[in-house]
Amino acid sequence: MFNLDRNTVFSSLMGILIISLVINCFTEIYNASVVFPVLGTLVVGGILVFSALFNRIAPFLQLHWIDLMVGAGITCMIVDYLLGNSDLWQLGCLCVLILYCILRLIRKINYVVIYIGVMLAAFSLATIGYLQLFKILPSGNSHFSITGYYHNPAVYAGVMSLLLCVIVGFIIYTFRYSFYRKIRNISYCLCVFCFPVFICADSRAAWVALIVSVCWGILRIYRLQIRMLYKSYLPVMLVLLFALGLLASYGLYKYRPDSVDGRMLIGKVGLEMIKNKPLTGFGAGGFAANYMYYQARYLKEKGTEREKYLAGSTHLAFNEPLRLLVEYGIAGLLIYVVLIYYILQSRRNHLIIRLSQMLLMAILIWGLFAYPNRVFPIILFTVLALALLVRLDKVKRKKILLTSRCFVVIKVTFLFLVLLLGNGISNLLPDYHQLYLLTHSSPNTMSEKVLGEYNKLEHRMTDKIGFYYHYCLTLNRYRKDELLKEKLTFLTSRFPSPTVFMLKGDVHKRLKEFIEAEESYKMAHWMMPTLQTPRGKLAFLYQETGRKQEALLLANELLTEKVKVYGFATHDLHLKLKEIFSEQLTKSLIKKK
Repeated sequence: MFNLDRNTVFSSLMGILIISLVINCFTEIYNASVVFPVLGTLVVGGILVFSALFNRIAPFLQLHWIDLMVGAGITCMIVDYLLGNSDLWQLGCLCVLILYCILRLIRKINYVVIYIGVMLAAFSLATIGYLQLFKILPSGNSHFSITGYYHNPAVYAGVMSLLLCVIVGFIIYTFRYSFYRKIRNISYCLCVFCFPVFICADSRAAWVALIVSVCWGILRIYRLQIRMLYKSYLPVMLVLLFALGLLASYGLYKYRPDSVDGRMLIGKVGLEMIKNKPLTGFGAGGFAANYMYYQARYLKEKGTEREKYLAGSTHLAFNEPLRLLVEYGIAGLLIYVVLIYYILQSRRNHLIIRLSQMLLMAILIWGLFAYPNRVFPIILFTVLALALLVRLDKVKRKKILLTSRCFVVIKVTFLFLVLLLGNGISNLLPDYHQLYLLTHSSPNTMSEKVLGEYNKLEHRMTDKIGFYYHYCLTLNRYRKDELLKEKLTFLTSRFPSPTVFMLKGDVHKRLKEFIEAEESYKMAHWMMPTLQTPRGKLAFLYQETGRKQEALLLANELLTEKVKVYGFATHDLHLKLKEIFSEQLTKSLIKKK
């Protein structure tokens, strides 16, 4: 099982890649939690391609419809890259698709070695979680104690749920076989070690994803035995399952009702977007580019007080079917449904097939409450599981014989792609390092030097949203208003938010464009009504332009309403309002009495 042959080496590389998804060796790279796994995927894919140059791959290929979709995806991404439109994320996704092709062409895979990689990844992730829980390692987010090397605990728990899903699925499937006893015992110990920190991560989406995928796995693995029970206890089991489902749903809702109601608001606003473009959708990235505008209009026209209180600044749908409908219309949803059908359809009871199905089921469930399309490790897990599922699918398909000439063409093509990606990613790394240094530079640094570096990066940096956000904050700090006004147009069209519109309002105000400033502050307010800063800025604008009665009404409203999150910014705003409007507020109070 562990002979050091070519297949074991290939499988070990896959195991190392899985481990690389949960660790991060970069410290001074912007967006390092994405950069490191992308680089790991490129390195492993490159080694596998170079190895394939000197070894024979599968003698024939049974072409699958998923293979055709992957081929179309690779073609589109290569065209984007050659046109200069690809960012690091797209290059990483292209690496993943190439890895899919390699897995489809490799003759044999040592699955035990890959499973050991999964166990080591789970152990590493849990260890990082414990170290953060006990304050030995810093968390990736000051608001949460456990995040791993990600930006919040939802991603940490989501990745952990997928790893645990595979481990628990392995235990369930091999429970009847003594051959796997040793590795199963290690899996038991690993589950005991991982589950406490998984629960402490406090992510309901990850909990539900793990529970549903494990239950589904049990139903599929032991379906014959369960059918026997159905015949005898079907009514009782249905009633119990229904009652347990209702109880669990109610408990999860009561655990965090504000979060659930907030997701319901996103759903309502998302439906308004779908009504406008049900067939074609808004295109890739269309949800992030348009959602906040629709939320502002919805809250202004028909939002309840509860919805206004819950609304936040978000660019994520927290539901994959909703996102696909908004961005790609009915066609996108149909592809999603077909993919689900393919994943869930009945197959032979094979260990790797069942584990792949359980993993994909967990991703589908997590995607109903989160954002798997924005988490690189989950994208990689999805593609790897699909590759293994297609590889082991024994449905009769036409075999394509690979001649010696085909071998040469395939190997040269993949070698070219890997070299192309290697060149692209290696060129991006220095830019990401420079952007990290700029975002962590001291406010006292010379403005000409900082802005000069940003100007150099502007045409090379492909992560436009992240780059322009920090660039605009820097331009605002140094009061480069004309340039800031120009650069903000990109963010307002691609990534609108209350912060962006407050920056826009400040620029217009400094340039004496008071009507535009007022509109920007109002837009920032309606995007997130509980945020007091936009109305505070609007009150100061009214005071400066002679609209004192409107300014006084806003100041009184801000100082007397219930504050959702009272932070330093709110405290400073209230102090400034009291300083400017204290005399007028006192007179107003005397008049009322």
